[in-house]
Amino acid sequence: MQGSIPPVLLSSMTTEGVCERVHLIEGIDQSMMGNYSATIRKANVNGRVLTQCNIDELKKEMNMNFGDWQLFRASVRKNSSHKIRFYGTKHTFQRSPYVRDGN
Repeated sequence: MQGSIPPVLLSSMTTEGVCERVHLIEGIDQSMMGNYSATIRKANVNGRVLTQCNIDELKKEMNMNFGDWQLFRASVRKNSSHKIRFYGTKHTFQRSPYVRDGN
């Protein structure tokens, strides 16, 4: 599910960065983005949280519809070097001000 958006080291993402990346997932119901972003902010879901959380607990917290949850879950992956990255699938991307540099 990798598109032309470069992967980002998940642990470096801020809460706003997670919101931005969720918005870029191809196929996500855009009419629900306000709800999803509010939930991400309220629960303080940043990259470090995503690397450490129980996916079943996150599913309950996010309250996403089935299709959007599947797309979101598929976007958070482990690569072969065990560095967790977040993949999007839109065709354009500019560097986010919400992603911190470094490991």
